[in-house]
Amino acid sequence: GYNPVPGYNESVPMTDDALPGTQIHARWSSGDPTLATSGGTFTHGTKWGSYNGTLAVAALKASRIVFLKFDADGNLLWTHTPSELESYGRLRSVTVADNDDLLITTSNGSNGDYVLRVSPTG
Repeated sequence: GYNPVPGYNESVPMTDDALPGTQIHARWSSGDPTLATSGGTFTHGTKWGSYNGTLAVAALKASRIVFLKFDADGNLLWTHTPSELESYGRLRSVTVADNDDLLITTSNGSNGDYVLRVSPTG
């Protein structure tokens, strides 16, 4: 995310190293042009298989979910975008349901909005 005030320079990283304490720089960037990421959560449970513990991130502009796998040190190992989650329009938020499924909301406005329940297949 960024603060879209007039004159804001998106090419400047958001991490301000002048702040007190240890600063942690981003481990992943959606690139140029941006995917316009908007919300995310970590997956939980063995039913997710290799996706267990991944960060599931919603993207408004790119209309998809991106799963990011990090190692114990926070280094990015891989990303994956399931094609099954690319046909619902702008995706706004991702949260975990009580049974560890993902609940994903859309943000399509007059085109209709949904709450999607996503369970891994396997």
